[in-house]
Amino acid sequence: MQTTLEIEKKLCQVHKLEIVAVDLKSQTRIDDKYLCTRCLAERVDKENMALLNEATEMIQSMKTQSLKIAKEENVLRLTNLKQLQSSIKSFKNQIKTELGKLLQLVDQQMEQIQTEIESKDSKLEIKNYDEEIQILSKNYIGNFSYNIPKQQTYKEKDVALVQLIYESLQSQSKSQNFIQIMESIDQIRSSIPITQQAKINETPAKEFDQHKTPCLNQICNKHNKEIIMLNVNYNEPKFGRLACVECIQENPIQYISLKEANNMWNTLIGESEDLISKHNFKREKTFKMVIQEIKQLKNHYNNQLSEMLSSIDEQLIQNNQEFQDFLKLENKQIFELDEKQVEKMIDLLSQQDKNKHILQQQEKQDRLDQLFYQNVKSKLETLIKHDLLCKITRKKRNRKQSIS
Repeated sequence: MQTTLEIEKKLCQVHKLEIVAVDLKSQTRIDDKYLCTRCLAERVDKENMALLNEATEMIQSMKTQSLKIAKEENVLRLTNLKQLQSSIKSFKNQIKTELGKLLQLVDQQMEQIQTEIESKDSKLEIKNYDEEIQILSKNYIGNFSYNIPKQQTYKEKDVALVQLIYESLQSQSKSQNFIQIMESIDQIRSSIPITQQAKINETPAKEFDQHKTPCLNQICNKHNKEIIMLNVNYNEPKFGRLACVECIQENPIQYISLKEANNMWNTLIGESEDLISKHNFKREKTFKMVIQEIKQLKNHYNNQLSEMLSSIDEQLIQNNQEFQDFLKLENKQIFELDEKQVEKMIDLLSQQDKNKHILQQQEKQDRLDQLFYQNVKSKLETLIKHDLLCKITRKKRNRKQSIS
């Protein structure tokens, strides 16, 4: 009766659970003969069987990891789509500006053609009979027959215009905004789901002998026996961290089994990976935001400066047009001038200051250029202020992030 009481009170040295069975095989060591419920489960099918509370813990862990992975997956998807959205918006603004310029060129060409059509109608009236006789003489072939004079062709202008439009549209596919859109699309296509990257919460890779208590490859320095439990108690560092059966009997403190230690280790690894992942994600998000802002600023400045350069070219051409019209007269003799040109020539020759009209036109041009220059200067100052504001905003954000 006394022996029975001792057995009933005996606890498993490995799992700290009540002994419920005894291994009667002769080859089993005395330390491994007394078995608790967990020992029995491990001996029946160690890989595919677990206690009820262990199964419950695994279910909770599995659900927690599943929710964590789903959240990370959605955060990554949202980040990729936000980047794609930003690139598309920038490209939309860029191509809208470019298409506006191309449409303006087409409108100008159409206006010139319409003006030419109207002027052709007015040319039916014979204004300079001598000149018309010369044209008829060149094209007369006899017997009241004549060839139609060759008209100046403007096809070259149309070809040049459509070539400019074609090259402009082609260049859009090489722009930074378009490249960013394609990079975002490729990133979304090639991204590997986090669920495929996640590690499975596996049991220890080491295959223990099913007929003995799990142990490390190390041997206890004091008792020369296998290490079967660990001491992870922070408040009791004076005892050895590695414990064999005799260490457990000599120092009956709270030890944990190797399996429990492995579970704790896996949990620690998971928490560490989570902390590292969140920190890296935060850094990556910040850097991507800064990069996107810089790219948008670059595109904004490039577009603004390109518009300024185009407007300068247009201003130069527009204001020089009257001078060009006058200089064309230099290549003509007085006999080649039409009625209006002759009237203009006589008006100029009758002036006391024969260069007065040029000086007046130059003064007018200088005034227009000054107004135009002030406008360009104002736009440049706005860009500089915008750049300064962006720098201040970035500094505030960096200061805020360093504090947090």
